Amino acid sequence: MTDPKGLSSLEKLVSYEIKNRQHLDPNSATQALLWLTRGLMFVSHIIGELPKQDSLVTAVSIAYERTLKPFHNFVVKGVVSIGMRALPYKEVFISSFAEDSTIDTTSDLYIKNTLSDAFRFQTAVKVVCKQIIEFYKMHNMIVIQEQ
Repeated sequence: MTDPKGLSSLEKLVSYEIKNRQHLDPNSATQALLWLTRGLMFVSHIIGELPKQDSLVTAVSIAYERTLKPFHNFVVKGVVSIGMRALPYKEVFISSFAEDSTIDTTSDLYIKNTLSDAFRFQTAVKVVCKQIIEFYKMHNMIVIQEQ
């Protein structure tokens, strides 16, 4: 597939939208990438909080506070709050990653390996998000609130 505008990367596409003042349009690629990055950071923070917290609700709440909440309006914050009440227990959540039902998801080895896989994912996500955040900062765009 050819690209008539030469927008072969996300960076080029976002730069094009900024240059043409389209980057603030809610349906722009710039805004979509911005929210995707925030969402990935949210997941990354959940992974980081899982081993520190006794409950999934606490881990998700802390991650939400640090990533998405500053950008949500009153209504969305309320919906998220209600949604958090439906989260499973931490053990159930971790066991949901098992490839089949014959795996003992309560074993220390399963939990250790699952969290190890999650941390590798988190590391990769952080690298990608850092690049996107730096690019957006160069263009004076806020991805997250500084903490």
